[in-house]
Amino acid sequence: MAPIALFTSMPTLLRPLRPISHLRNAARHLSVPSRPHRPPRSQPTGPPIPKIHPTATPTPTAPPRPRPARTTLSVLVFFASWFPAFSFLTNNVFCIMSVTGPSMSPFLNADYNSSMASDRVWVNMWRAGEGVERGMVVVYRSPANPERFVVKRIVGLEGDTVITKPPYPFTQEDVPFGHVWMEGDQLDGNKTMDSNRVGPVSKSLIVGRVEGVVWPWRKAGRIRWEDWKGSDRVMVGKGTVEEIQFFH
Repeated sequence: MAPIALFTSMPTLLRPLRPISHLRNAARHLSVPSRPHRPPRSQPTGPPIPKIHPTATPTPTAPPRPRPARTTLSVLVFFASWFPAFSFLTNNVFCIMSVTGPSMSPFLNADYNSSMASDRVWVNMWRAGEGVERGMVVVYRSPANPERFVVKRIVGLEGDTVITKPPYPFTQEDVPFGHVWMEGDQLDGNKTMDSNRVGPVSKSLIVGRVEGVVWPWRKAGRIRWEDWKGSDRVMVGKGTVEEIQFFH
């Protein structure tokens, strides 16, 4: 009868197995320990490091601005290089002159008696003494003072006989070779210093022909010297001309 008692005590030692579904439910409730949280890395506090792109084209840098001293020197060199050409033009080609005094009134300086205003004229200096004609208004060096420039009208050419005005010492004068007779348009002989005081003027003293007026604006433009009617005191080609010949 002992074996029976042993068999009956077995249930107290063995437990029945749980189903697989129960094990799966238990696995879902297992807590897996999480990884510890790491703080973010701190960024460097210095200036940012530029990125280098090997294939990128480098940006060209702007050239440095020139210094004021260099700019001033460049301007001076520019004007100095052009000064000889400018000097040649104003001494041999053209220039602008101011007409002073009433000797050419009313043709020039028409308002001189009322306001003493002066006209600015355009003077052609290229081969000034060549091809001169009666009636032309020219600029020449005064025979009495070569440093002074005079503006007058050509009244007589070489070979003409001119009936003079006081204070010329002779009543008439033959214009010699290479000379012209100059007079102002002013009727009062005391207000003009012309050939009636200094005699015939050498053509070599002529420095330019007055071509036009540039100031005042209301008179600006080319002067029409060819409209001059001539003088009844000039006998054209009636004088004796002694031409000087040079022998080599």
